[in-house]
Amino acid sequence: MKLSYKRAEQTGELVVHNDPNSGGSEAEIVAQTEVVRGIQSDLDSAVTMINRLELVRGQLSALRAVLASDTTRKDVRDSADSLDKRLLAVERKLFQTRITGRGQDLVRWPFRTAEQLAYLGQVIGGSDFGPTQSQRDVARLLHEQVVSIGVETGQLLEKELAAFNEMLRGKKLENVIAVR
Repeated sequence: MKLSYKRAEQTGELVVHNDPNSGGSEAEIVAQTEVVRGIQSDLDSAVTMINRLELVRGQLSALRAVLASDTTRKDVRDSADSLDKRLLAVERKLFQTRITGRGQDLVRWPFRTAEQLAYLGQVIGGSDFGPTQSQRDVARLLHEQVVSIGVETGQLLEKELAAFNEMLRGKKLENVIAVR
């Protein structure tokens, strides 16, 4: 390793040692890191899905606002509302959208998959010990939920959004909803 400060340089070997007060072995830390990386990957996938759903929902909201006073486009607004409700239902599987930051929200509205992943990652990563079998089981269960919600999100964004966009084109509306 090479350290430089102003014009001085020092080269040497960097050795990282475990905290001598830690009860975790190197193998446990490796196992912990592996599980936490898997959780982080699942959390990244969940956040990507949330962002895509929010992007589409924002465009639907803008379209509804543009068409709000057009009485001849009530069917388009109704279709947009219906699609938005289905997107929101999937989004609520990923994170709790009802939290306001006031009162007893955390008691009334339980954490969802992304929030559970974040919590589990913090718990496992907060020590030098390897994950317990229960923590591994929960990580696997949450991974399966992310995969399942991913399939549902894909179907909504590929099939139902495509059908909605086709309806917009058929009605000569140029506002096609895009997903990035």
